Amino acid sequence: MVKPVEDQVVVTGASSVGSIRAVPLQAPYSASKFALLAFYDALRIERAKSVCRSR
Repeated sequence: MVKPVEDQVVVTGASSVGSIRAVPLQAPYSASKFALLAFYDALRIERAKSVCRSR
């Protein structure tokens, strides 16, 4: 658990191996997991130049 600090925003997300490895007949599942992974990747890159710390 992350202990919030004043004026701090914590964004967390959980995905699965479906974002890395496609499974036959599970295209929608794999696509949604990859979309979540890509979203957090893009968010991390966008925030990298700001004062926010990303892990």
